[in-house]
Amino acid sequence: MTTSTIRASLHSDFPSRLMRPNVDIFLADSRASIPSAGSSEAAGYDLRAVGDYFLQPGDTIVVNTGLVMRPEKDFRIDIRSRSGLAAKHNVFVLNSPGTIDRDYSGPDDVVKVILHMLADTPHSKLPHIKDAPGPAEWGFQISTGDRIAQMLLTPTFTPCFNKVDATYFLNDGKTAENRNGLGSTGIK
Repeated sequence: MTTSTIRASLHSDFPSRLMRPNVDIFLADSRASIPSAGSSEAAGYDLRAVGDYFLQPGDTIVVNTGLVMRPEKDFRIDIRSRSGLAAKHNVFVLNSPGTIDRDYSGPDDVVKVILHMLADTPHSKLPHIKDAPGPAEWGFQISTGDRIAQMLLTPTFTPCFNKVDATYFLNDGKTAENRNGLGSTGIK
C-alpha cells in the first residue's frame, strides 16, 4: 500500500463535516477580516486586531477582532498565542486556549482576545515608540490588521458524568507514590 492509498483510506472513514467543518462569520466591523492561514497546511488561522492598542510590560488588554463566529455543531473555536509574538515580544494570549463556544454567536458577540505582556520583558524585545500613549516610551504597538492570535477549530465532545463513591478510586491499583499530584513523578 502506498502512502497516498493509506491516506485516502483513512480520510474515507471520516465524515466529510469533520474534514472541513463550516464556520459562519459575520464581520461586525468594516475593518475586520476573515481569519487566514499562514500556509497551506497550517492548523491555526490568524486573527487580526480591529483598533489600535498599546501594551507595556505587565499590561493585560482585551483586543477586538470585529468577528462574530459560529462553528458547526459539535465544534468550538480555541484561541491560542502566536509563537512569534510570545518568543520575540513576550506577548501571549493570557487564558490560552481561550474558548469560543458555539452558542456565543449572537450579533453582538464579537470575539475578543485577552493579550498579556510579561512584566519583566527586557527592553531589547521592545520597539522604541517615540510617541507612545503612556508615560513610558517602551512597549508593543498593535494596530488594525495586525495578527494577534490564532484560532483552531476543535471537536467538542459532551461527557456523560457518572457519580461514584470514593471506593471506586481506592480500588484502582494505584500506589501512594503516584497519588501525590503536581510534580509527583519528577523531572527525569
